Amino acid sequence: MKREIIIGKGPFLHLDVNKNVPTDAADWQKKDLSYRQKNGQVEITLSGTYRQVAIDFQIQIFPNGQMQVNYYTVGEPNGYLREAGLKFYLPETIRHLKWQRKGYWSYYPENSFSGNEGEAALYESRQSAYGEQPVQPWHLDTRNYYYLGDAGANCIQPLTQQAKGMKENIYQYTLSTDTKQGTVSVGSSDASVACRINKTEKDQLILYISNRWDYPEIGWGDYSKQLNASPCYGRLTLSFK
Repeated sequence: MKREIIIGKGPFLHLDVNKNVPTDAADWQKKDLSYRQKNGQVEITLSGTYRQVAIDFQIQIFPNGQMQVNYYTVGEPNGYLREAGLKFYLPETIRHLKWQRKGYWSYYPENSFSGNEGEAALYESRQSAYGEQPVQPWHLDTRNYYYLGDAGANCIQPLTQQAKGMKENIYQYTLSTDTKQGTVSVGSSDASVACRINKTEKDQLILYISNRWDYPEIGWGDYSKQLNASPCYGRLTLSFK
């Protein structure tokens, strides 16, 4: 059977705080790394820094293809939190998304960005140029011409709106290759994490998994938790096939 790459590299810290530049994988400096094999599983201890932010990882890899990652940071910047969690670089062979989550409502419109469950092709889009008549529903578009801050919309092969939209409070978030024989799934029995994907301007696909998230820019009147960046820690569970 042909083996497929599911994770290119990671985990990296993903810390996005209002009025501060998000952490960047290019800023990573390793401090210590150790590992051991015990009872058929591998335990990895990793520590390092992203500029002023120090982080410790505890990673466990199990024979059944499951990986658990615990992390804790020190020195995170002050400010209201957007997202805090980890990110992973994915290969270009990832083509499909499926999710189940605990929504605020029991029913969502068809093709909602974040219904309680759904499926989406990452690249199924025929978006018209700016000013031309639309030829498809907006959830299949790749950009919002009035919101130009999304670097992933400016790459060669951008994601659809539905694929890259944040899925909050997920039970299962599964990305699969074009053959659907290789998958990576984020699982949460208590629906306590959020997932989204996006691409860089250089077409690198990235999976973002957040333990805490908020929308501070809309706190002046809409729903906002007004979370602070500290404390920053969490546990994530991923499964691979």
